[in-house]
Amino acid sequence: MTILITGANGFIANHLIPFLLENEPEQIVGCVLRAKGHLIPTYVCNLQDKTECEKLLKETKPKQIYHLAGYTNNARSFLEPEQAISSNLEITYNLLEAVRNFSPRSRLLIISTSQVYAPRGNLVDESSPLLPSSPYALSKKLVEEITKFYLKQYHLDLIIVRLSNQIGPGQPPEYVASGFARQIALILLGKKPPELEVGNLEAERDFIDVRDSVQALHLIMKRGKTGEVYNLAKGELVNIKKLLDTLLKIAHLPSNKVQIRTSRHLYRAEPPQPKISTKKLSSLGFLPKTPLEKTLQDLFNYWLAELRASSS
Repeated sequence: MTILITGANGFIANHLIPFLLENEPEQIVGCVLRAKGHLIPTYVCNLQDKTECEKLLKETKPKQIYHLAGYTNNARSFLEPEQAISSNLEITYNLLEAVRNFSPRSRLLIISTSQVYAPRGNLVDESSPLLPSSPYALSKKLVEEITKFYLKQYHLDLIIVRLSNQIGPGQPPEYVASGFARQIALILLGKKPPELEVGNLEAERDFIDVRDSVQALHLIMKRGKTGEVYNLAKGELVNIKKLLDTLLKIAHLPSNKVQIRTSRHLYRAEPPQPKISTKKLSSLGFLPKTPLEKTLQDLFNYWLAELRASSS
């Protein structure tokens, strides 16, 4: 049996691949836009090209597909909405068509986002109303609609997973926690003045360690029910200022020694975020284990090591 991971160069895939290598006896292959050193065999494939996508499925005929490829940056999607929407729709459509025609027995996890939910202050579950508040979230809602069509029309083995905010070592710095950790590491290493650029510190989000998430994705692949939607979240909201304060504490950098500057290009007003129900995923046996403090410590250590290595 072959397991295919699209977006195998990405942040989540870089944690999922080692986990699967330890826990799956089957061959694991990846799909990437650009080749680089990998732990698994990879196919260079642009999923926005229907012919390339078809070729990938013909050659691999995977039993399982973790579909992690696509546009993922919520904040940047406001600056390039057409790219966010068109790329996610085209990639998913091409993949579903290729599965339908060349590997119809594949089980496919389609990754969506918890940001599809209507902003509100109370608890939401998988049946709650959807009202995307960004081009990225809109693209994922449309991806879900395409997936549901292929499920009903062609009876494919499809599952939708709505991810909350991922966090952990290796995350690109354009994401809030990783951006904070990198700036603080630069300050400690004397490569940056003691000034931090921040966005909206009052916003609240649900953060889950990516290493917990890959275990949940594996569990959903194994035990999830065809046609279902699963929230993959921590189930608690965290204030962005708490992230920053915790990272400063980890770095032993007193907040009164650092100048906090709100950046116009980073600041974005955000509606109240809902608390996300994880009851459905918990029923499969999943429980997130990594405390936020450990995640942030590992993220900070990652940036220290990266920045020191780049200086040597």
